[in-house]
Amino acid sequence: MNKFYDLSPREKTLLYILLIVAIVSVSIYLLLVPTGDKHAVLKTTLADEQYKEQEMRMIIESRPAIEKSIANTNKQIQAYENKLYPLMTNEEIDKVVTTMFLKNNLKPLDLRLVDTSAQDIPAFLAAEDSAKPTLISNMMKAQLEVKNLRDFAAMASGIGKNPSMRVLDFTTAYKSNGLYTVEISFIIYMVDKTNHSPAPVSGLKEVVDENAKQATQTQ
Repeated sequence: MNKFYDLSPREKTLLYILLIVAIVSVSIYLLLVPTGDKHAVLKTTLADEQYKEQEMRMIIESRPAIEKSIANTNKQIQAYENKLYPLMTNEEIDKVVTTMFLKNNLKPLDLRLVDTSAQDIPAFLAAEDSAKPTLISNMMKAQLEVKNLRDFAAMASGIGKNPSMRVLDFTTAYKSNGLYTVEISFIIYMVDKTNHSPAPVSGLKEVVDENAKQATQTQ
């Protein structure tokens, strides 16, 4: 401490200036370090927001193309729906199937429902519509009698061109008196636009037996 008093006024002044500079430097450093960290955080946040802005611009620019694609998809779905049978009752299903058999010279002996399933058809632009279409698949089996197997082949070919029906498998066997027995499994596709769960189809055997009997009597 005595050495400090031994210093000249000029040296003391220099020490005071040096001390003040040190204090100011430390203060400035303590102020700049948090500011620098905050600046780095703000810079990162700004980059993130700029990326989000660019992403949103890309989405906005591509929206017309997306809406057009959705509209085209809706049209395809609608066109597919229009090719399928509407939801039918047991009697209506029997009438369609029996008529198809008789037109191709096949006598229906038995018609049974094996399984029924339902699957929602997606609705994109019509999402606000409460009635969403449902695809109903009825897997059925039929036993038929035919004189000429070419008639059955013609019917199977016609089913192949019908989007509402699909042949799963079939077997043929010679019966007697030039008659053949055909057993066929197929699916009928229907569209339910009421958004109601489909009622199980049953009792087709009795209906087809009666219709086949009446058709045979009128021939």
